[in-house]
Amino acid sequence: MITKTCNNCKNQYIYDSSNRWTQFINTIGKIRKYDSAAYCSGKCAGEDAKRKLHGKGVQDKAKDTIERVYGDRVFSRSKIVRDRIQRTCEERYGTKTPLQNREIRQKTYESNVNNRGGTYHLQTDPVLEKNWATKRTDEYREFQRSLAEKQGFVDISRKACLEKYGVNNFFGRPDLLREKLEERYGISNIREREGVSEKAAETRRLSKAVNVGEFNEEVFRSKFVIDNMFELEGCATYYNITIKSASHFKKKFGITENNRYTRKTLEKSVYDYICSDLEFQEEVVRNDRSVINPLELDLYVPSKNIAIEINGDYWHSEQANPDKTRHQRKSQLCENKGIRLIHVWEHEWLSDVDSYRIKKMLRKILSPDSPKVLYGRKCVVKEISQNEFDSLASENHLLGTTKCPVRLGLYFGEELVACQGYRRHERFEWELARYVNADYAILGGAEKMFDHFLSIYNPKSCVSYVDFSKFYGKVDLKMGFNYIRTTEPTNSWVMNGERLDRRTARYRYQRELSWKDYETWMLKNAFKIWDSGKKVMVWTKPT
Repeated sequence: MITKTCNNCKNQYIYDSSNRWTQFINTIGKIRKYDSAAYCSGKCAGEDAKRKLHGKGVQDKAKDTIERVYGDRVFSRSKIVRDRIQRTCEERYGTKTPLQNREIRQKTYESNVNNRGGTYHLQTDPVLEKNWATKRTDEYREFQRSLAEKQGFVDISRKACLEKYGVNNFFGRPDLLREKLEERYGISNIREREGVSEKAAETRRLSKAVNVGEFNEEVFRSKFVIDNMFELEGCATYYNITIKSASHFKKKFGITENNRYTRKTLEKSVYDYICSDLEFQEEVVRNDRSVINPLELDLYVPSKNIAIEINGDYWHSEQANPDKTRHQRKSQLCENKGIRLIHVWEHEWLSDVDSYRIKKMLRKILSPDSPKVLYGRKCVVKEISQNEFDSLASENHLLGTTKCPVRLGLYFGEELVACQGYRRHERFEWELARYVNADYAILGGAEKMFDHFLSIYNPKSCVSYVDFSKFYGKVDLKMGFNYIRTTEPTNSWVMNGERLDRRTARYRYQRELSWKDYETWMLKNAFKIWDSGKKVMVWTKPT
């Protein structure tokens, strides 16, 4: 036995080469390439090795190696690594990340509930109390706030801008600002970014508002929250602002009560958009009862065989009318008459994203400047990336984008004019999850992409679900799909202008409530609405 001094903690210890624990430490030392005899324990050896590895010279050498191999000094930021991870996830799970896979996400939620007592690990009380990163972030933000209050910080900031950019303020260099915008967002002017121009216009409208000094939560609650309902129209009239402005301030002040609307206001808004914004010159009949008597069509365009039903969130909810098949029944009556009925919900029309997509759909159908006609035979079908698919689908599809392992794009020259996304299905082999076209009427485009899919992947069956509240599935029939049935209406929840499907609502609000208590609580705090169901369209390989 020999007495030695530990290189890490500097304490004296007895080194016995015959001891089994010492032999184990020696074995680990050979693997990790350090002299195990120079440390009193594996912990000290590990701490000393970690300290040496974090030296600047070692770090720089490691970063140089990572940059040479992967093209970036940060491993996780490398495009090669990110693409490789994405390809692996798409091959294994059919999604961009593992947690986007429904089965893995569900398993993660269940494990968190069983092991940690919460759906999300970071939301549990023990983790929030011990999470040093959260505490550190809060401390850092508090430090920033206190620093910004000192005038000296402003002077330092101006001096730094003067030395770096030659001006007191970065915005005094429009050339650099344009470079940053092009690098980050691909635009040269901030107004080109989606939503900025609308916000600027809204600010100009607010400058004409009256009673501006009363823009606070206390006044909003005392004047406009009546019987647990928010009088949105009354608020807009009182301040002389738009409905959208009133909705914005309601959200800003944290008022969660649901809106009380009159159907006429929404109906007039949609009517004005069709007749004024789209400059539609043909007849638009309001409140027609002659077509599907005794039921009423809010807006009816006889020349196009198009009808629009305006659904207020409250008056078309289960709380106001428990008949869950009312919307499906009305859609079916219109289809029997050869009329396409489009249901437009209050929360959709007031949402910036949803209203943009719906207005774009109405523009394609009703605008006198009909979309440019393209022919599928003059287009080329190619495989496209998920980013290209997301870009087209998020702007032109009512449901936005989704993850699909098979993505086909239709190109007219160099321009992507349409795309289709396919994914695996539990019952059928494949599902046509998305069909999206841009601002064109493409004759034969959907059929050409589907024929390409059949020739490459040789499926035995494929299913498509058509939203019966807005579409009737004519495109699917042209592609060779057969109508099987219409599903029962599905319910969802509307809370404070946001639509939540059943699964999202349960994950967000059920937590410690039983199913019965959860349903009761949701009926008091949200509107339960029912859609028109979905048309199930199936293609099967000919025998």
